[in-house]
Amino acid sequence: MIKLFSPLQLGPYALKHRVVHAPTTRLRANSDDSDDSDDSPSEIMLEYYRQRASAGGLIITESTHVPYDGRGYLGAPGICENSHIPGWKKIADTVRAKRGRIFMQLGHDGRQSSR
Repeated sequence: MIKLFSPLQLGPYALKHRVVHAPTTRLRANSDDSDDSDDSPSEIMLEYYRQRASAGGLIITESTHVPYDGRGYLGAPGICENSHIPGWKKIADTVRAKRGRIFMQLGHDGRQSSR
């Protein structure tokens, strides 16, 4: 029988346990309703992921839109502009500093994203 707290090899990644933080949409990116909305990760997102990181654990991020017009919700983070990279790098570095792993869930909100 597989034990929840037993190690797992996930491709090249060794996890200390099988408890994975599943994606949870928080809608806390740096966004507003203007045309110059940034959608980069916010400081509150950094804190959220920092609090949940654990040594040998895995976090899957909230859905992150790849094209700007694929965003369906105000406050959803993006990874479609160079300006988004520093915020995500801070989050990834924070999780890795706690010896955790982080995978990004890429998304497009389909028809709902039509404006």
